Amino acid sequence: MKSIFRFLCHAGLFIIVLCQLIMTQLLHAQWQQTTFNDGWVISFATIGTNLFVGTTNNDVFLSTDNGTNWSRADSGLPTFYNDVTDLGAVLAASGTNLFAGTADSGVYLSTNKGANWTKVDSGLTNYTVTSLIVSGSNLFAGTFGGSLDFVGTIERWPFVFRSTNRGKSWSEADSGLPIMAMKGPTGITFAVSGTNLFAAPALNQGVYISTNNGTSWTQIPGGPAGNGIYALAVLDTNLFVATDYGVFRSNNNYTNWTQVNAGFEAHKGVYSFATYGTRLFAGDIYGPLYVTYNNGAWWYPVDSLKGNDGFNYAATCLATSGAYLFAGARGVWRRPLSEMDKVRDLNGEKQEDYSLQQNYPNPFNPVTTISFSIPIRSFTSLKVFDIMGREVATIVSEDLQAGTYSRQWNATKMASGVYFYRLQTGSYSSIRKLVLLK
Repeated sequence: MKSIFRFLCHAGLFIIVLCQLIMTQLLHAQWQQTTFNDGWVISFATIGTNLFVGTTNNDVFLSTDNGTNWSRADSGLPTFYNDVTDLGAVLAASGTNLFAGTADSGVYLSTNKGANWTKVDSGLTNYTVTSLIVSGSNLFAGTFGGSLDFVGTIERWPFVFRSTNRGKSWSEADSGLPIMAMKGPTGITFAVSGTNLFAAPALNQGVYISTNNGTSWTQIPGGPAGNGIYALAVLDTNLFVATDYGVFRSNNNYTNWTQVNAGFEAHKGVYSFATYGTRLFAGDIYGPLYVTYNNGAWWYPVDSLKGNDGFNYAATCLATSGAYLFAGARGVWRRPLSEMDKVRDLNGEKQEDYSLQQNYPNPFNPVTTISFSIPIRSFTSLKVFDIMGREVATIVSEDLQAGTYSRQWNATKMASGVYFYRLQTGSYSSIRKLVLLK
């Protein structure tokens, strides 16, 4: 009897250990690096089951088997030898038409899956194309934005163009967008949602919306500020912005903003986005990738891109095609979307119940924004303390419904230095540090 009991105990322990190993393998499953290794990938496009990548050398490659094999698809495209910057072939697809914006030669069109390309740039006056997007029957190109002359005077160059006829002719479409002044290409990123078109200059001069196909643009008030904006994405009615300071979300008729970084590591810089159903994927500047299932209320890590050379890479672009999530860096990686669906289940959902996010900006002067989430209605307090532990401000002290909130602290009357803010709600308490720098 004792032997049987001992056997059952050992068998039960074995099953527990086996389950733990399986869960660990799923949580730490590796990205698969594909055979593509022809430079830095800066864009993806899909036409049916065909996956295209554009690289920094104006090269385009095609895979018809989910990234297992690749072939060149750039006959007729000009060569641009550059393996350092983000310039190269940026891609967009509309039906069976594939467009490529090049680093120094304008826009090209292929109607046969990249077998041949034709130049389509009549009316395009800037030939360094940094982004393309299709919106309905319109094609938009973001280009080199401007320059400084020898005495420092800003020279205004049009840098967003629109084509209504598959690139045969182009016209300027950037009225209301800010003047771009740089000694090199600046870049602009796009997103589209129905009849709304969004644009953000990489220099982070704000996020803009056009409701009339690019005829005019209006800045969305209160948008993120910082060193750079790298990507935009739309999920349902939410607009997401990837910045040096993480992710920001606007979901109130594109007027209010919330920083949504819960679950990210401390640095929180984000390069790239991809959507799939109700999921949003984000590529971290320092390598890890994340997924959110609840519009940014909580992000789950899904590991870094580890190359065959042993280095970890940051995903400069993301795309979903077939049953896979693809990531581009120096090469192309893929991972089954089914694995991503298991990330939340294996991590558990309790982490996303409560969150206190890092204030933004930080350091700040004199106003900063603090965001937090609570899962149930409860009395909530958000207070600020100095380095000696003395309370210096009460930002929130009230009964709040479940939800995500953003509150500002105006420290005009406070001295420069390190402060701490504490969120208390129900049995939950969290403290973070902020820096006032005048």
